[in-house]
Amino acid sequence: MSHAPDSPSVSTPPSQSSANPPLSLTITEAIIAHTDTPREELPPLYTVIDPDSLENLFANTMNGASRTTGNVVFQYAGCTVTVRADRTVVVESSPDN
Repeated sequence: MSHAPDSPSVSTPPSQSSANPPLSLTITEAIIAHTDTPREELPPLYTVIDPDSLENLFANTMNGASRTTGNVVFQYAGCTVTVRADRTVVVESSPDN
């Protein structure tokens, strides 16, 4: 399912009762949904961002509370990817693609 450049794909975090999937998986699935690109044709995510560091950045605080502020924006597979503190992933087509 391909999206228009002005129509972002949003992958919301799972409910609080379920375990959080790795952000790398959430990002990859959001890119696949947005671009209709098969998984095997995507470049490895680690070529543009360190998945472990991204996961650590948005992990719960030392007292177990969820992060409430912050986001990371990067380019991947011709898209602009925004990861928010609540683990929401927003994928938009890059302006030059």
